Amino acid sequence: MCSVAEKLGISTAETLRTWVRQAEVDAGQRPGTSTVESAKLRRLRAEVRELKRAKRNFAGRLDFLRGRARPAPEDLVMFVAKHKDHVGEAGVRWGVEPICRVLSDHGLPVAASTYRDAVRRPVVRARAERERMLKREIARVHATNFGVCGARKIWLQLNREGVPVAAAASSA
Repeated sequence: MCSVAEKLGISTAETLRTWVRQAEVDAGQRPGTSTVESAKLRRLRAEVRELKRAKRNFAGRLDFLRGRARPAPEDLVMFVAKHKDHVGEAGVRWGVEPICRVLSDHGLPVAASTYRDAVRRPVVRARAERERMLKREIARVHATNFGVCGARKIWLQLNREGVPVAAAASSA
């Protein structure tokens, strides 16, 4: 092996041995994974990695669909507003009507007029503003506690911080 490796200009005899073994596997004379099978496995592993990455990205974009049977109209309006000017493949700009049509096709009926009415409505309402503020505070406290605290602990923490949240429920 050493003399053949030297004549072929291969640095070590072990490299030549490895090539011979692989040739025997490819010819079916020795058990093991053939070169074709190895390439196929590499390709499949890369595809699985790509699919997992795409799934993570897709799940992150559809966060607003979680938590209830149908998202609140405000959430749908915010989704449409966020994506209405997106330029997709081939330079096509997404409009309000196509987004509403796709959402409706996927079981989330929303009319373009619902979006337009919501955009025209006055934004500042005392209750809506308070709810937005409370949502931010609740999310902050929840995140601070590594996402493991429940409603009661969040309520107690917010009240300790001086953020008035609901009245205490009487225990019967």
